[in-house]
Amino acid sequence: MADNFQVIDASGATQTMRSRDDGGVHIPLKGVSLPSAVIAGVGTVTGAAVTLVGASTPVTGMVCLKADVTNSEAVWVGGAAVAVDLGFPLYPGEQVLVSADDLQAIYIASDTAAVNVYYIQGG
Repeated sequence: MADNFQVIDASGATQTMRSRDDGGVHIPLKGVSLPSAVIAGVGTVTGAAVTLVGASTPVTGMVCLKADVTNSEAVWVGGAAVAVDLGFPLYPGEQVLVSADDLQAIYIASDTAAVNVYYIQGG
């Protein structure tokens, strides 16, 4: 059975909400914009640091990076100075969220093996 209840929003105003018959609640979000596109792909490195993508790719918000589960070693993530043991390690199957304004600002490095890093971001 649906019920009305009151909540106080971030501005301090009281809002009347109504629960759904299944017990859930629909909460409208104001001032939140949904992504206009999803940017996804894979970067590959075989040693020295390279950019995650070859061309400038502006993004907004967080980017999810995930090391391929079949990688035989860690991939190191960071800025232009990233190198093995100098950056953030992602072992096979691990993932991390990073903030960037351009995917080309993210660098990846590995020891010797070819490793893949998948990325996804709602732009």
